[in-house]
This record gives sequence, C-alpha cells and structure tokens, in this order.
Amino acid sequence: MPVFPVYKETIVLPFSASIAAAMLYTKVRQDRQQEKQEFNGVLSDHGFRISESGPLMDNFRPLVIGEIVPTSMGCIVFVKYRLFPTTVGFMWFWMVFGLCCTAFLLFLHKGWIAALPVLAIMVNYWVCVENFNRNTRTSRAKLHQVWAY
Repeated sequence: MPVFPVYKETIVLPFSASIAAAMLYTKVRQDRQQEKQEFNGVLSDHGFRISESGPLMDNFRPLVIGEIVPTSMGCIVFVKYRLFPTTVGFMWFWMVFGLCCTAFLLFLHKGWIAALPVLAIMVNYWVCVENFNRNTRTSRAKLHQVWAY
C-alpha cells in the first residue's frame, strides 16, 4: 500500500488509439512556445505524462500518467494519478524531520510537548491528501472532457 495517495482508473473509448491520442494532443502544451492549453506535459506514441495547467502553481496537483492500448473495438486508456516526485520528496523530508524532532523532545523533555511534531506531521499529511483529492477530481473531469463523445 502506498504511503502517499495514488488514484488509478481505466477508460474504455469507442475510437482508435490514434484518434484518442490526437484528441489529447490538441489539449496538451508540450513546450513553452505553444499557447496555453488545458494540460502541460509529454505525449508519446502509446502514452502520456501530463498535468493540469492553471493560473497558479499547486504542489498537490496530480501527475497524470497514461497508457493508450488499442483494441479491436476502440482503445483502453490506463490512467494513474500520483503526486509529483518533488512533492513526495518534500513530504518525506518533513516527516523524517518531524520524527527526529519528536525523538529529540522525548529525550530532552519526556512530556506531552514531544507529541507536537507528530501532530504537525499528521496535519501536513491530511492537507496533502485532501488537496490531492480535490485536484484529482478537477484533472479527471478535464481529462474525461477531452474524450467526451
């Protein structure tokens, strides 16, 4: 079970993989010279790594990793929403730092004050999960809008 939130889904589309990729291509900005699109990222022949673009930076916006698999009746898109690696590193750093502070305070004070860093870790994790879930809902809606038929 992963420590940080991950959301997976499978999307079945009635059109070919090349058409699905072309529809996504029109909504993804792949370099800074292109005008603003709904997503930023990289597209390949059978997959993509994109994130929702927005007016403000948001560390808890999901990285959308997808694989487009052709079938006889259309295509299947396997999609995985996860936190960016830098956000995961940020969260691990503060979790380890908080646990070190707890150990130090337990050694020094041996009182209830040692629980404060653990409480801060729990609040930080809760904020991370809630923001990820909120941003995943909006990214999913935009991605489904790309392939709406």
